[in-house]
Amino acid sequence: MCGLAGVVAWDERFRVSREILSRMSDRIAHRGPDGEGIFLNHEEAIVPARPQVGLVHRRLAIIDPDPHANQPFTDHLGHWIVFNGEIYNFRELRAQLTQLKSDYAWRTNCDTEALLVAYDVWGEECVDRLNGMYALAIWDEPAKRMFLARDRMGQKPLYLAYAPGHGALAFASEIRPLLELPWVDRDVSFPALDHFLRWGYTPAAGSIYRGIFKLQPSERMTCAGGGSETRGRYFDPNVPQPAPSGESARDTTRRLFIQAVRRQLVADVPLGCFLSGGIDSSVTAAAMKAAVGDDQPVMTFSIAFDDPRYDETKYAAAVAANLKTQHRTFKVQPHAAEDLPKLAEVFGEPFADSSALPTHYLSRETRQFVKVALSGDGGDELFGGYDRYPRHGRRVAV
Repeated sequence: MCGLAGVVAWDERFRVSREILSRMSDRIAHRGPDGEGIFLNHEEAIVPARPQVGLVHRRLAIIDPDPHANQPFTDHLGHWIVFNGEIYNFRELRAQLTQLKSDYAWRTNCDTEALLVAYDVWGEECVDRLNGMYALAIWDEPAKRMFLARDRMGQKPLYLAYAPGHGALAFASEIRPLLELPWVDRDVSFPALDHFLRWGYTPAAGSIYRGIFKLQPSERMTCAGGGSETRGRYFDPNVPQPAPSGESARDTTRRLFIQAVRRQLVADVPLGCFLSGGIDSSVTAAAMKAAVGDDQPVMTFSIAFDDPRYDETKYAAAVAANLKTQHRTFKVQPHAAEDLPKLAEVFGEPFADSSALPTHYLSRETRQFVKVALSGDGGDELFGGYDRYPRHGRRVAV
């Protein structure tokens, strides 16, 4: 998990300074302990008709830990990028881009550089070719525009805030860096509050703050100042993709699931898998085992509680034994009154998911052994793991 933030100001009233960028960076320091980078396109005098641009990045090094891969990253053509996530097909992209730009001298082995070169070649359509999870910002100095995009399913967050009159735009991986800007509207959004009280979260493009929004999943956006903005979705998950001829839907699902997990195992650091014993994490651990085979051990991790109503370790142990993983169980004593304020600060807005606390404890303990752990987020929705799903298909007599 990395973190990014940035500001582009077209109106001189909204000053972008290194001090502001440093404060924004401090707010996301926990997202990236391996490196900090700040880019500011001016230091002292503001050049008339030239936008003020600042980019911030906090790095958790997963691929190519070499400092040359640190962000903000530039191609020396006036393009600068900060991005959070992983591009799983970056090696395939790099091979294709090497053919298209045979004179380009690659400086790293990381997905960040492949992503920026892809923008150089294909422009905003580069996201159509990406397989991964990401939130990205690219400042195009020659064109004087900022390009933002988010992955297809919205795994990586990207919050936005506009200055009055759209004289400036700020963005960040979390809400807190945006609150460092004095012009951000901090009043409560009552429609968002209504959504939270109904559903337990704030959906779509809003947030609990009236002046802070979200770039939506699979949305790309280009801002060129003065209110000039284009945005749209580049992917629709509701459009069905036909299975290959002669392959059943079940076999297609299995093949694609294992393929997706295998892609996420591309890393230069140790990996593991959270395991609760439910459908979501169990199928992920099974796919991880299928992807690596018997030659490479799979490490799985569970959290245990004294209260049997919340303890699922026996199910996790059964799955781990079946898959023959290297399994560890951590027993913790919850301190909700002490830990919940920390989580609330990170989330930045109301978030009614009771699993946040055990996930926090599990992540803290797992970090002793691996730097990255796969989880089962979305698995219950995809495979019907919750008790409420079977009831959806039943007819109710009136």
